[in-house]
Amino acid sequence: MRQSAAAVPHDPPAGPVLQALVDRIAADGRVSADEALDVRRAVFPDGAVDRTEAAALFALAGRVANDDPAWLEAFIEAVGDHVLGADKLVTDAHAAWLVAHAAKAGTLAAPLLVKVLDRAESVPEALAVAAREAVAAAVADAPLGAREVEWVRTCLFALSVDGGAHVSEAEARWLFALDAATDGRANDPAWPDVFVKAILNHVMGQRPAAVLSRDSQRAGRDWLEAPAKPAPLGFLGRAFEGGLAGYIARVTEAGEADAFEAYYAKRLAEADEDARLTLDEVTRVVALARADGKRTANEARLLDEVRRLEAAQAR
Repeated sequence: MRQSAAAVPHDPPAGPVLQALVDRIAADGRVSADEALDVRRAVFPDGAVDRTEAAALFALAGRVANDDPAWLEAFIEAVGDHVLGADKLVTDAHAAWLVAHAAKAGTLAAPLLVKVLDRAESVPEALAVAAREAVAAAVADAPLGAREVEWVRTCLFALSVDGGAHVSEAEARWLFALDAATDGRANDPAWPDVFVKAILNHVMGQRPAAVLSRDSQRAGRDWLEAPAKPAPLGFLGRAFEGGLAGYIARVTEAGEADAFEAYYAKRLAEADEDARLTLDEVTRVVALARADGKRTANEARLLDEVRRLEAAQAR
């Protein structure tokens, strides 16, 4: 993972009991399953993980081998609980703190940041970028195994990331860089399919889902939690006021049926447009594939799929 120029934030010191536990566990440089359970007992009893406890776990991680599954699970869960909070919306401040610490967490960075993306309802873009960088660093000298392919999927399609199921320009370029770095290695069989479909998702006219943006999610949460009160509900909301009887009455009103027909005709037209591969989109695929100056096996598969789609549309 690329090191940030910013220093790791200064954290409050651990209390004497927690510090004694960290020192005891770190003494032999490893964390056993029993010691991982001791960590859980120390940080989870009150139902919340505060900054002091989360920082102490990072300090412990820096002193031990980080190879026991029980310890890794406890560490990732505890730090994740701290930055997610009750509403699972990661703030800019929490994201900055997490990214700064993860930059120095070595092999823990990728599983930790990806898990936060997976659990969160919304994260700042900086956290999504850091997760992608951490995944790239984790496979710099290794194949993309099944676990790493799942990390890639999460980075691309976690609903916490702005754009939701749409693969952005930055994400597409990250995929090409990953592909170039891991070409020729014993990658998981699922990787080519993930790569090809994600790049086609990026270029084939997909519209980013506005309802999945951070602001929309927060607005939706606020609306759900607000006391009920009369208010305009928007086009579809108005249509179903009064239940089924209200719906039937409204669609028979002058203009309402036409409005419904126009609304869905527009949605269907957009879907049809998105499903077609245009000349501009073909050009973009070729340009992306040529950008790194290397023709990988996955890029060849991608271009074969583009040719297949072009032929199918021409029939």
